[in-house]
Parts: sequence; C-alpha cells; structure tokens
Amino acid sequence: NPDGTTFCQINSGTVGNVAGKRIYICPTDARYTGGTLPSGDNVVIVKGNLTIEAQMTSLSANSGLVFVVEGQVGGGITVLTAVDDIRGFFITKGLFTDVDPSGYSGAQLKLTGSVIANDFAIGRILGAPLNNVTTPAEDFAYSLRYLGVFSNILGVPGISWKEVAP
Repeated sequence: NPDGTTFCQINSGTVGNVAGKRIYICPTDARYTGGTLPSGDNVVIVKGNLTIEAQMTSLSANSGLVFVVEGQVGGGITVLTAVDDIRGFFITKGLFTDVDPSGYSGAQLKLTGSVIANDFAIGRILGAPLNNVTTPAEDFAYSLRYLGVFSNILGVPGISWKEVAP
C-alpha cells in the first residue's frame, strides 16, 4: 500500500473454509481491487474499513458474499465513484458511502443485495446523458437470498420457554 498502511485484499485466495462455510477475518482495513470473487457462500469480517475499488460482477448466481465491517472513526464502507456494480450484503456500524475524494460525478451505482449501516452518504451525481432528475444515482436491488443462505452464520437461534406443571 503506497501510504504504508496494511490492508487485506479480498479475492478468491483470501477466504478459508470454516465449518462448511467460508469465513474470513481481516484484522485491518480491506480492499477489493478486482478479480475473481470467492465462490460459494462467504462472510468477510473486517475490523477496519472496506474500500471497493472495482466492479463486483464476478460473483456467480449460486454464490453469496456478506461483509461485516466494523469501521474505524469516520469510516465504514466506501464504494469508489468509478465503481457502478457491486453485489453482496454489506453491514457496517459506520458509514456507507458511494463517493470518494476524486469527485461526486459518476455512473449509476447498481447494488444487488442489501446495506445495513449506521449512516449513509450517498451523494453520487450522474453526468450526461443521464441526470438525477429522471434517473436515480443509486439503484439498490434487494436480494432475499442472503437471509436464507446466511441465517445459520449470522442469525441467532430462537429459544422458547414453556412452563410445565410440577
């Protein structure tokens, strides 16, 4: 990394198999810079911030990717302005943003999956021929598949109590 900080690179080689599902824990910041995403159902836990620097289009129809991002002060998940297609379920207690210091003007961001965040800063501006008056700068297409596929990893089993006669 040019600034000397460490980060985890997210690609098909970074995820190890844990209990039949693929779980990867990144103790620092993480970046996705392109390339093949892990196949199958994967959970990536990031202790720092996540930056998505490239399209996430290589995720197959039978695969799922969940990012759980702690987010450091003022951070969380950043999708660079040049990125216009990401797929996955993104969770952060920090900020989800789709713009970066390079500017706010870019193509429409299409997110297939879902986002849960403490705060959102979605300020992308569409350039010509599209504009924000008639076309949204962000298009989030919810994917129900993540709730079923990842419920055994991210869900909490229900407990029921029943009073019985002594």
